[in-house]
Amino acid sequence: MSTKSDKGAEAAPTLEEQVAQLKAEIAALGETLRAYGKDAVSDLSAAAGVMGNEATTRAKAAMGGLMAETDKLEEKLEAHVHEKPLQSLLVAFGLGIFVSLLLRR
Repeated sequence: MSTKSDKGAEAAPTLEEQVAQLKAEIAALGETLRAYGKDAVSDLSAAAGVMGNEATTRAKAAMGGLMAETDKLEEKLEAHVHEKPLQSLLVAFGLGIFVSLLLRR
């Protein structure tokens, strides 16, 4: 004959079974978190790549604008030198003397 306490012991899982079940659940939770972390890193990496490409595109566009502006200034300077060569020569000579005095000190 089994007693009431024997029936309760048979129906309820043992402590070792409960610990094993908890370990399995913790391991499953760890795997879920690991997978989530990998997805988050992948998403952030993709977003950083897109932002980097956008920044590169903007930098190239800005560089193109600066190059165009520099070319215009160069053309204006060449035209001024052709129009007034003596004045341009004297200005360049004066700037050279000024820079040499600055560098000497």
